[in-house]
Amino acid sequence: MSTINWKHALALGAALPFFAAAANAQSLASTSGNLVATDGWNAPGLPGVTFGGSGNFDIPVIDANGTLLFRSRLIGTSGPMTERALFYGTTYANLAVLVQSGDPAPTLAGVTLNTASGQGLGGSPRMSANGLTFWCSSMSGAVTTSDDTAIFGGAPGSLGILVREGDVMPGTTGATLTTSFSNLSQQPTGMQSGGRMLFQGSLAGGDVSGTTNNTGWITGTPGNLEFAIRKGDTVLGGAVVSALGFISQMNDSGQVLHEETLSQTLGSNPATASNDKVLFVFTPGAGNSVVVREGDAAPGTVGATFNIASNSWSVNTGACTFNRNGDTIISADLLNGDVIATINDRGVYVGGTSGLQLAVRRGDAAPGTDGNIDTVNNTSQCLNNAGQIAFEATIVGGTATTADDSGIWAGSIGALQLVAREGDPAPGTSAGELIGQTTGWQEMMNDLGQVLFNNSLTGAAAGTSSALYAWTPGLGLTLVIRGGDQIETSPGVFKDVGSFGGSQFNNGDSAGLSFSHLGVVALKVTFTDGTGGILTVQLPVPSGVNFCTPGAGGVASCPCSNPPASGGRGCDNSSATGGASVSPSGVPSLFGDTLSFTTAGEKPTAASILLSGTTTIAGSVFGQGIRCANGVLKRLYLHNASGGSVSFPGVGDPSVSARHLANGDPLSGGMHRYYQVYYRDPIVLGGCVPTSTYNATDAVDVLWLP
Repeated sequence: MSTINWKHALALGAALPFFAAAANAQSLASTSGNLVATDGWNAPGLPGVTFGGSGNFDIPVIDANGTLLFRSRLIGTSGPMTERALFYGTTYANLAVLVQSGDPAPTLAGVTLNTASGQGLGGSPRMSANGLTFWCSSMSGAVTTSDDTAIFGGAPGSLGILVREGDVMPGTTGATLTTSFSNLSQQPTGMQSGGRMLFQGSLAGGDVSGTTNNTGWITGTPGNLEFAIRKGDTVLGGAVVSALGFISQMNDSGQVLHEETLSQTLGSNPATASNDKVLFVFTPGAGNSVVVREGDAAPGTVGATFNIASNSWSVNTGACTFNRNGDTIISADLLNGDVIATINDRGVYVGGTSGLQLAVRRGDAAPGTDGNIDTVNNTSQCLNNAGQIAFEATIVGGTATTADDSGIWAGSIGALQLVAREGDPAPGTSAGELIGQTTGWQEMMNDLGQVLFNNSLTGAAAGTSSALYAWTPGLGLTLVIRGGDQIETSPGVFKDVGSFGGSQFNNGDSAGLSFSHLGVVALKVTFTDGTGGILTVQLPVPSGVNFCTPGAGGVASCPCSNPPASGGRGCDNSSATGGASVSPSGVPSLFGDTLSFTTAGEKPTAASILLSGTTTIAGSVFGQGIRCANGVLKRLYLHNASGGSVSFPGVGDPSVSARHLANGDPLSGGMHRYYQVYYRDPIVLGGCVPTSTYNATDAVDVLWLP
């Protein structure tokens, strides 16, 4: 267990709290979690004030770098006008106050962040992927009932007002915003990394005519707002928007995904009951384009259309399904053509305004089982920025029974993997505990392809059954947290977890508000004694994938009759080590690069160079070894081995991503780079045709994250 200055944690607020596992705990939360705040701990930056009280913590949100933002109730303030605050940070050690109720409202003279009788800070704050904050408050002072709420935000230390109740809405003739911004919902609102926001706004006055044009989806930056779409707008050659839909998501490119209903009576080209639903993408500067309209031909079918016999067709999607490429994932009913009712009458599609691709159709074989996909859960679909998907569905046929007829799948279209199946043994639990029904639960996915999902365990030994699992490609399932886990909140004091939760809604970059692209999960935990806390859990993250074993899997053979002793090594060297290997560790992220490489099996003191390439080849003779990294090659570091091993970066070296930038190879999220180490071997092996006095390790494929 790490050393903790509990006195400071509980009284002074100057040290890093940590919680550890009770004996035999198996979840990540129990063994390696990070407790950021809990009842009774000092609130950093507020002397004499502690966390606690009724409604102690709200669900936290997290950015791509792992920084949290959450609202907490406080004990020891001057009264109800100041008893709430927003905090941000990655651990308790760097936790700081963003804003406290009773503070002056940013940029508004004579206005404070509270009401006449209590705190004004609303719940459900949001963060963009790069850490911009987005939060609301009621205000008192120099305000009226028509302008006493607003959305605030920006980077910590540079907060401002984003939009205020009573503002005149651009694009109208004098209409004003009547929406109360006192307590936002995380579902239909958001902000992306460029500071563009999204919210639904109600309008009054000016050119507003009754209920025909009194609301709209509003986007843009402060002072430069615009409608993504407004009720009453004319679209598609004369159709009129009669009602705003439920779907609204923003991506990190500033586009807005939204579904609308068209009038069957208004406009020069009224819709009909069989084509009045449309899914649009709004692109700033270009307007709205159609993704799919009810009645369209359904790709991947023979003559089917996007319809349902009852004319109640709609688009269904999850909470984090609009990626920065402008693509989304939807499920929808199909009719006509080759459709057979209850057999193949629904499909899951991926794509955008340039077209849709059928990913899964009802009746398809369910990968990893002997059954078929039946009903895909409408709201638990995911799409990441790499184009990978995840979904929950029921299974029919084969040997499926009511005890194992649901599952979760993830991966690329055409290469899906079974993530979890109902009835399977539940990893990290005692014998006899099983994965429960997998449909109907919250589900999130990040750019690593990791899938996070809730479950209710079953089986005779299940006991307290609520659990949160994560699946990582190549690593499988990991138990993140479960009811009954014990968390140490002060020396020798362990509390039982009663419930836990995070927000699954979109953070503006196709990730859940509480699940980062780096595999960090942010949770609110409620203990069985009624107290609570904010914690984070780091999921296992693969640093890279090794490849390029000479003579295996299509890779060229070693040139000097010097094959490696085993897989995962380069060609043997004159020290007869069996070949040298390179192993990655850390997180390859541009927000927080901790990637490193370590070799083993080199010549004892060999001069060694870490090489990167932009592409790969199946193996080219490289000295006495084989090179698989290819394309634009960069030499990143030079160090001497010690005992046949060397690490990159070395002490004092810049990070790998920084060295790429300095060498004219700037990285961005989603890029692959391929790494090998080549090292000096001055003794040329007998009978070797090459006379070059160097050799190489195997290689590593690294996917760089945002």
